[in-house]
Amino acid sequence: MMNGHFNFISRCVKKKVSILMMAFMLGMSNVILEETRMVNDTRVKTEQQEVFSDDGHFVGNGYYFF
Repeated sequence: MMNGHFNFISRCVKKKVSILMMAFMLGMSNVILEETRMVNDTRVKTEQQEVFSDDGHFVGNGYYFF
């Protein structure tokens, strides 16, 4: 009778550990993928800059694409 309970508990623990390991590995792969995207990103980025006149007064916003 005790052997049946041990097998049940053992299977439950193995299942939980397996799920935790898969979640950890999936999270790590997402981090690596996001880092790769940031390094190799080729999309156009828009940068907004504040434009000031020579005497230091605010003139407006300029949008520059690079």
